[in-house]
Amino acid sequence: MDASRCHDLRTHLDSSGRLVRWPSRRRLKNLALSYLAGEFELGRDYTERQVNEILLARHTFEDVALLRRELFEAGFLGRERDCSRYWRTAPPPENPAESRLAAGEEPSPPGQG
Repeated sequence: MDASRCHDLRTHLDSSGRLVRWPSRRRLKNLALSYLAGEFELGRDYTERQVNEILLARHTFEDVALLRRELFEAGFLGRERDCSRYWRTAPPPENPAESRLAAGEEPSPPGQG
């Protein structure tokens, strides 16, 4: 994650770079998910316990279930149906319309973006 994006997330991080609270705004949630996903290596498999350990080290509000679910639903982590194996996926593509709305821009008229 580049420095400017990390700067946007700074109010949610402690001095050790751990998330201290889960953002309420979608744009910041996506930044937090990208930040957390950076802790996982592409091409490596993880057990649920390993995922939990990584997430526990990167946040202070102790809700690994929320973070695992959000990472999976946002497409940053894949998993087996029985949750026996997790893996880092390629970053999901950004939705340009959602990015504009998160930045406070007005939505484009239908058929224009």
